[in-house]
This record gives sequence, C-alpha cells and structure tokens, in this order.
Amino acid sequence: MALRPMYYTRIVGGTLYLTGFVLCAWNIWMTAKDGAPVETTVEVASEVKAAAEPSWVAVALGKPVLLSVVVTVLACSVAFLPPAVSVGVIVVTVGLSIAGAMGFKKARVGGGAASWHHVIEGRALPFTVVVVLAVVAGGIAEIVPTVLTSHAGLATSANKPYSPLELEGRDVFIQEGCYVCHSQMVRTFTWEVQRYGEASTIDDSIFDHPFQWGSKRTGPDLAHEGGMRSNAWHYQHMMDPRSITPGSNMPPYAFLASSKLDFGKTATKVKAMKTLGVPYTDGDVAGAKDSASAAAEKIAAGLARETGQDVAPDSQMTALIAYLQRLGRVPEAPQAAAVTPVVPVGGG
Repeated sequence: MALRPMYYTRIVGGTLYLTGFVLCAWNIWMTAKDGAPVETTVEVASEVKAAAEPSWVAVALGKPVLLSVVVTVLACSVAFLPPAVSVGVIVVTVGLSIAGAMGFKKARVGGGAASWHHVIEGRALPFTVVVVLAVVAGGIAEIVPTVLTSHAGLATSANKPYSPLELEGRDVFIQEGCYVCHSQMVRTFTWEVQRYGEASTIDDSIFDHPFQWGSKRTGPDLAHEGGMRSNAWHYQHMMDPRSITPGSNMPPYAFLASSKLDFGKTATKVKAMKTLGVPYTDGDVAGAKDSASAAAEKIAAGLARETGQDVAPDSQMTALIAYLQRLGRVPEAPQAAAVTPVVPVGGG
C-alpha cells in the first residue's frame, strides 16, 4: 500500500518518456518526408602528416605502465609489512599516484604529445592484449576465492538441501517470476531486522542455484517465511491475494491449483543439483519421485481438511506451498524412536 504512490509516479514518468519517443519518431518521419535531396561536390584540400607510431617496446614500457606496476607492487606489499611501516607505504603510494598523474597531465598539455591511452587505443593488437589481461586478472580475482570458499562452506554448513517437493516448488517460484517482487535477503539494517527477522547469511542460500536474493521488494521479503503462516493461508493467498491482504498488488495464481507436475522428472532435477555440489546422496536421487509424491499427498490432505477444497497432490500449488514453508527453516534430523522397556509381569 505504501508503494502505490510510487507506482503512480512511475506511470507518469513512463508516459512522459513514451510521449517523447513518439514525438521523436514523428519528427524524424516528417524531416525525412519533407527534405529534398541536394547533389553537389565540394573539394577540400588538407595536409595530413603521418605521425610516427611508437614501437611496441615504447608502448609496453611506457611511463604510465611503469608507474602502475610500481604503485601495484607497493599497494600489495602493505599486506606483508608491519602496521607502522604499511602506513608509510600507503602514504608514499598515494602521493606517487597523484604526482605521476599530475606529471603526465602537465607533459601532455605542454608538449602536445598524444597520451599513452590514446596511443594504445589506436593499436588494435596491443589494446586487445591489454584488455584480455585485465579481464583474466579480474576473473581470477573473482572466481578463485568463490571456488575455494564454496567447498569449505558446503562442508561446514548447518543447512540442509531442499526436499524433492521443495525443489519442485522452487522451480515454480522461479517460473512465475516471484523473485521479481519478493527478495530472500534481509540486510543488516535495524529497520530490516525488526521487520523481517535476523539478517541473512551465506549459509541461508548455500544450496540455491541460482540464489533468490532479488533486486527489489514490491512485496515483503520471504527469507524467513517458512512456518509463519499455515498451508491454508498460502493456498487462499495464491487463489485470491486481496481476500487475505486488502489492497495487495499481487496477481492471483489460482491456476497453480490445476497445473500439474511430473514427479517422474524430479529425480533428474535432484541429480542436476547434486552435480552442482548440493550434497544429495544416490538414495535421494533414486527416491525423489516417491518422496515428492508422499509430501504432496500430505499437503493436499491438510488443505482438504482446512479449506474444504480438493487440490491435486501433483499440482504446482502443493509444491509452491512446500517451498514457501521451507524458507528460513532448517529441517530437523529424524529422531530415533524411543524404546519402551518391557516390564516383566508377575515378578518373573
């Protein structure tokens, strides 16, 4: 409800943008339509002096390159120096960077020579090599820590993989674009924690491929949605959101109750997640169909009792409800059945 004025503002801004686009297209059309071709020839004499291109050595060992290497080495050395020395190195590095930039700027203004960047951009092969090196360096810096930390995180995670039915429900969640309006990431701000619960950690989504952090919130964050409401509430909310939340912007998803799932394909999905590193066992893959069917039957039976509506167990509705009820909750490990001691009768 609080976001509704912002949507009205977006409508006004979008209408103005669309109107400007239409006027631009009309202006181009009228200009092309009313213009008359002009045929003429103009001779322009110009003297072009071919500038001597610097050699590869001059480009590769140019002053900006040497300065960048020195600054990078000094900056990296801070990690290996004592605190008192590192402060001095940082000061020297910053001062050297500023002095070098100012020196290059003054040299170009005074002598009129082309800058190093201008030279490298005019040489296709050296520029390509430099760009490839930059991309490779950035890729290594991004990918290597992720790969190294992900295995350690999986080994020590307290979280557990989704059940087969929850995994099916997650696919429905993604399929319907629910992540566009609902995020699953509580940020470490006081107002977020007070409204949505404790801040999210990497362990919360360690088995998500892809993660569902979202980029905005038209509806509330769902990071801790599991267990907050009953299955009947979720069913009614999907069927008619405004009957549960007056003024809601959410469209109805009543068709999910009649849209069927093929549990015969669930094992393939579980196997795909296992390939990506989710710790499913071979038994989980083999029993995925039976597990999903049993869990769906339980949810459908509960909905029949609570709402009086017959929902097919293999519907997308039951799978989505299973997924929503899992969010933010780690299922408990099955407990061994208690053994009742046998008391002898008659003192024997």
